[in-house]
Amino acid sequence: MKKLVLCIAILALLVGTFSFAAYAYGPCGGGRGFGWLKSLNLTDTQKQQIKTIRQAFQQNTKSLRQQIRQDNQALMKLWAADTLDQTAITSQSAAIVPLRIQLMQQTRAMISSIKAVLTPAQLTQLANQKQNHSGRHGWGMCGSF
Repeated sequence: MKKLVLCIAILALLVGTFSFAAYAYGPCGGGRGFGWLKSLNLTDTQKQQIKTIRQAFQQNTKSLRQQIRQDNQALMKLWAADTLDQTAITSQSAAIVPLRIQLMQQTRAMISSIKAVLTPAQLTQLANQKQNHSGRHGWGMCGSF
């Protein structure tokens, strides 16, 4: 029974690790998923400000994202080994969690900075978009504005 519980826990960590691997490239896969901004009729100034914010985020999180990628690769190697070392797998999985949290916090800060560039009308429109897409898939971390 203990082995089953341990296997389920490790499997849950693995699924979480792999599902989060996409976030290692930054929000929405490196910035390709900012569709929620496209319908806001941004001014050229706003577009430039947002581009600057996103570029700063990419630069500021580059080493963190690389570390997450490396740790995920190390975890995959542990899982691919002929003999599974459950202690090493658990330890490696646990090492990735604080990195993910740090990236998520920085992502939230970036989204907050982007929202600060928007007008009150655009923020209202954004809130309406969120409400209209409530319960649908595809908004993810970038859509949880």
